[in-house]
Amino acid sequence: MAKTLTGTMHAIAVTPKQPGSARKIEMPMPQASAGLALMRVLEVGIDGTDSEINNGEYGEPPLGSQV
Repeated sequence: MAKTLTGTMHAIAVTPKQPGSARKIEMPMPQASAGLALMRVLEVGIDGTDSEINNGEYGEPPLGSQV
């Protein structure tokens, strides 16, 4: 049986090309739909690419985002 989730979730956001912009945000919980699944993250790791993005070395905003 499908479970409907409501409320908010925590996420990490960065502003592309803006050094030191990584921050924790709270945003609406996305809704599952045909062909998509929601997953609960149990553990997260940080690697060199994450550091480069936070340093503003590269990155592009997702289509439709408001930067």
